[in-house]
Amino acid sequence: MAGMSSKKRCKGSLDTQEQDRDATEDFRDYMADVVSKGHTCLSIALGHELRLFDVLGDFDESKSCRVIAETAGCKEGYIKAWLRTMVSGKIVEVVENEKGETLFFLPKDRLSSLTSTENNLACLTRQVPIYSTVYPDVVRCVKKDGPNGVDYERFAALDVYWEETNKMMHNSRKHLSFILNQIPGLITQLENGTTVCDVGCGPGHRANLIAGMFPNTKVTGIDISEETVAIAKTKADELMLPNVTFMSADGTSLPENWAETFGYVTMSDVIHHVKNQEKMLAEVHRILTPGGVFSLFDFDVHERLADNYGKPSASVMYAFNLLYDLPASLGDDGESGEGHGHHGEVFAHGHAPDDGHSGDDKKPETVLEGHSLEEVCEGFEKPMNILRKVGFEIEIKQIAETLECHIIATKKK
Repeated sequence: MAGMSSKKRCKGSLDTQEQDRDATEDFRDYMADVVSKGHTCLSIALGHELRLFDVLGDFDESKSCRVIAETAGCKEGYIKAWLRTMVSGKIVEVVENEKGETLFFLPKDRLSSLTSTENNLACLTRQVPIYSTVYPDVVRCVKKDGPNGVDYERFAALDVYWEETNKMMHNSRKHLSFILNQIPGLITQLENGTTVCDVGCGPGHRANLIAGMFPNTKVTGIDISEETVAIAKTKADELMLPNVTFMSADGTSLPENWAETFGYVTMSDVIHHVKNQEKMLAEVHRILTPGGVFSLFDFDVHERLADNYGKPSASVMYAFNLLYDLPASLGDDGESGEGHGHHGEVFAHGHAPDDGHSGDDKKPETVLEGHSLEEVCEGFEKPMNILRKVGFEIEIKQIAETLECHIIATKKK
């Protein structure tokens, strides 16, 4: 019996060792994939910025490297290196013609995910090379004897990038139609004419777009920053939109006479900056008509860290916090915050002063000043629970192009 027991233990030990070897090899393969995709990501960013995907998308047939380079106005040697990366990264396809020449083409079903004219994930790849410019500074900050943060001026390129991508996203009719179509019957309602409120409208991109697409609908945009409201008004005047108005207001204390005024309310990338979320969401409920719909857009991240295991949107957001939020918010005086803030301050509309929002505005109770990652990244479960509490019926959708979630809240009739 002792011998049998020893054999069983030996077999069990061998099985465990085999499992460990398999797990080690699997993780090694995973790491190789991470490294490979990291390099592919940088190359996609280059192609997106130089509009190389747009060039490929305009061709009706496969083309040589020389033709692609000439059309793009780039050096052939660099384009050859880029195309090799794109082929090995499964982004661009390659064929050989009868003469043995290597030709390249971009399948049409990939265009919307890569071209510079669309709001897509290729836009997000351009954050990565920008992070790399401050990477050595962040490394020094992480060390115990290093500086607390990085001078905000070092992140200037990131502000330019955000301005470009935000305009692309909020000015995209295709993107807006996609999210509106996630709510059955809403587009018909907007076409026939209803009332819309964009809470935390920033410079008015989305509010103006809705007003332009649906001339029978009256749109109101509100933002805590008077300077931002002025920018939104100017843009509306330039577009000659008579059906949109903008005003400065605190989302936690909207006009009393707005009760049951709006058929549709939208709020994008704002709620995670708000200290008193329950008060703001209760106000949204109050101004909606019975049966009205509220669209809340925010990070697609869960409250529990374990629930974010392997979740791409969470990886992107947490890296954003590590490589930008923390060092930027601690860069001026070293004591202003623990992340998610420009110079330690974030305003209720969800935009930083450098985005055309005044840093001198009176800060209402919605503002989080010097707030921590835990306060900001509580996950979409918190606002969802509040929405249910104040009287909404909830549905959630994912938006792959922006790594966001779309919480659709309907006010009970």
